[in-house]
Amino acid sequence: MLPRFYPRGIVGALSAVTEEYFDEWAARWCIHTRWQTTEETAQHASGEMVKEQGVPEDVREAVQTQIIGWGRRAGRAIGVASKVQKRAAEEEIVRIFQHFESHLEKWPFVFGRLPTAIDTEIMGGLRAHFLYDVYPKTLLASLDKVRKWHDDFSAPIQVNNIQNPF
Repeated sequence: MLPRFYPRGIVGALSAVTEEYFDEWAARWCIHTRWQTTEETAQHASGEMVKEQGVPEDVREAVQTQIIGWGRRAGRAIGVASKVQKRAAEEEIVRIFQHFESHLEKWPFVFGRLPTAIDTEIMGGLRAHFLYDVYPKTLLASLDKVRKWHDDFSAPIQVNNIQNPF
């Protein structure tokens, strides 16, 4: 039997609720750690964006400045403006991923042996922000199991000798 993103029963309900939390709330962490921490982080992220979009070299700096300005305004708009809010966001990232690090000592995925939607949501945040952006990767640098989980997630998952489609 192949795993489902939203399994039946309580695990499916918990997966949906937890996935919703990470989908909506983690945006605060992403925006804060990308745009409101260090100039190096903001420049790196905006530089990658303009390269990926093929922005002409002669206007890249101006476009990057606009992107960074948007990111900083977005951070304030979503409630990560004061030093207290910024510190709380960073502490929350670290706390959640430290718990996940401990969880991975016993289980390969959030809800046990098989991945669900929440695993893909966590993977997206790690892959798009937390393990690659300059600043947030320093927050998670000591979490070796989380890094290994991220790296191993790219390999096909075997379930009862049936290759998982994701």
